[in-house]
Amino acid sequence: MSRGAFHMNIKQCTAALCVAAVVSISGAVTAPVWATNDNIQVCAGQHLTPDDGKNDEATETYKAPAGFLISSYCVKAGSDNQEDGGPEYVSVTPPAATITISHSTGKDVSHFSVTLVPVPVPVPPLPPVVPPVVPPVVPPVVPPVVP
Repeated sequence: MSRGAFHMNIKQCTAALCVAAVVSISGAVTAPVWATNDNIQVCAGQHLTPDDGKNDEATETYKAPAGFLISSYCVKAGSDNQEDGGPEYVSVTPPAATITISHSTGKDVSHFSVTLVPVPVPVPPLPPVVPPVVPPVVPPVVPPVVP
């Protein structure tokens, strides 16, 4: 049986999808990928754990690195066996330098991930436009001609 020129086996297809995902997000800061599969019980992105590593607090404070703000975060609470502690994605509007992360269930934070955006560079206002002062044109005084 002939297979078409575009046939890929499962390993090739999986590799192609991974490469496409990396290429699509490598050059830009994007919001976290929203969990669409019911079996996904972790946050997308790099998993950060509470500062003490004990996962025994219901809130966690996170401070963005210098030059960045937090535009969204994902938080996971409880264990994989608990249905109500799944990942929750939260937008931070406007983006903030420091946030307090908590899960809607009130359970202890297991792990979280954040989306960072560069701090906007303020643009100084333009100076007001002042029209140039032009002196009025005064016609010269010509003495009368006497015959």
